[in-house]
Order: sequence, then C-alpha cells, then structure tokens
Amino acid sequence: MYHRVAPHAIDPWYLNVTPERFDEQIAVVKKNTQTISLVELADALAARKLPERFCVITFDDGYYNNLQYAKPILAKHGVPATVFVSTGYTGREREFWWEELDDLLLSPETLPNTLELSLQGKTHQWDLGQAAMPYRDPTHRSPDPIRDARLDFYSKVWQPMQMMPEDQLFEALDTLRNWCGWTGRPRDTHRAMTSDELNKLVEGDVIDVGGHTVRHPYLPGLPIEEQRQEILQGKSELEANIGREVSTFSYPFNSHTPDTESIIRESGYAVACSGFERSVWQNDDPVLLPRFAAEEMDGPAFERSLLHWLD
Repeated sequence: MYHRVAPHAIDPWYLNVTPERFDEQIAVVKKNTQTISLVELADALAARKLPERFCVITFDDGYYNNLQYAKPILAKHGVPATVFVSTGYTGREREFWWEELDDLLLSPETLPNTLELSLQGKTHQWDLGQAAMPYRDPTHRSPDPIRDARLDFYSKVWQPMQMMPEDQLFEALDTLRNWCGWTGRPRDTHRAMTSDELNKLVEGDVIDVGGHTVRHPYLPGLPIEEQRQEILQGKSELEANIGREVSTFSYPFNSHTPDTESIIRESGYAVACSGFERSVWQNDDPVLLPRFAAEEMDGPAFERSLLHWLD
C-alpha cells in the first residue's frame, strides 16, 4: 500500500516514498515475487487458486504524483498497479484536506500561541506551548521535543476534523489559514489528478484504477445510506471519467463496518482493500483484503521487510 511517490516533504503519516527509494523497492518486488494486478488477484481469489509468492501494488487517494513519478518507474520494471481514486478531489484546485492541514500547521516555522476553532458546533481551544515555537526538522526522524509537540497539536486538530462534512472541513481550513497567516500555494506533489491526468494514468497496461468514494470520508461515521451514496457515486463517476468498468475498491482511512462491507458486495466490486497487515490467503474474504504499508526505506531494508512478509 502506497500513497505518494514524490520528493521529500513534511510527512506526519509516513505516506511519502521518494522516487529513488520507490525505484529500489519496485526492483526488489520484481526480483522476489510474481507481480500481478489487483484484477488478476480478484480472479485468483474467485478460483481459490493463488499464485506462489505474488505481490500486488496499490496506491490510495489518486495523487498526481502517481502519474508523474510512480507510473514511469512501474513501466520501467514491468510491474502493474492499481490507484484508488476519490473522485470528489479530481481536478480540484486544493490539496486533499489532510495534506492542506499539515501544510498549514507543520510548514510555518512559528505559530500563534493559542487557537480557538469551531468544529461541528463545538468550540475547541488550544494553548500551543512548545508547538508554537520555531522548529526546522519536519521529517520527524530524529528526537526533537518542539517538533513532537507540533505533531501532537496537529493530531489533536486532525482528529475532530476527520468526522466533519466536506463544506465544514474547508471552512475550518480557511479559518486556520487566516489564523496562522500561511500563504503557501497548493503543492503539485500533494494534489489530486485532473480528469485528463487520470486518463493519462490508465493509458497502456501499467495502471488501472479503483474506487475510493467521492469525498474520502470516514465511512463508519456515516449513516448507511450516505455510505452507499459515497461508494456508488464514486464508482459511477470514475467509470464515466475513464470509460471503463471499475471493479476494485479501497476503504478510506482503511475503516469500515459490516454494513460498509455489505454495500461493497452489492455494488459490483470484485475486491476491496483494507489496511490490516498480513498476507493474502486463498480463503480470504475478497472485500477484506489485507495490505502492508510501504514506507520510505532503501532497497536492502525493504527487501528484508518483503521477505518477512512473504514468510
């Protein structure tokens, strides 16, 4: 499971792998496994006959960098992949909301000392303390108490926002932008693809696309009918965009309930990917496929992890 393939950036969720490391990792995958597409895995699960030591590459969300950086590397190694797309972000001139939030709260060197923010009718107040102080190490790889305080503050703001309707989300982000005075522009490395870019992504036989809802909501927090609308509308919008059937899905935030899974079964999806980490077995439920999260690491370290997963 990948998300972004792009140069180094602030990365509170460990979503980013640089192109250089991604190239090393895909070479390792090609060396040690049979690489198959997610659609091929769906067929193998239906037949209850999985290939030996296989691997499927997936990407969540639909970032432009999947086209810009990942597709050429996958094509170079002859490795297929699936990109799961949240259609409501396609062509939008803003980053994904969680990316915009990390830009607002983690990019400025300093922040105001206090924040009062209304989220879903509730007023939240924070005294930032150390989180307001200057810091210069956004990669959070080495010990830094100021950076850790900033990340903790970011997490506390992110948590209630995860459950908010989209219009309120972007209203809160605009409020935060005014509060911190950050004037950064939307980053190409953090935005979704346009419709034209999405069609370029699926040209050839390297990458196919799967559903990932419309707005990327936390599905367990929605009523059943809203979950159904998100899932079905996302599928129909994606199929209309690329002009072909979409049969694979990934749960936003890797979160779902039995009701969500039932909707997926009824929606014409052959498989759905989650985020709990283990290998796939031939008797697995096709709408509850596990995945391992791939993080920034060099080829030898990735190979050790891959062989551990395979064993």
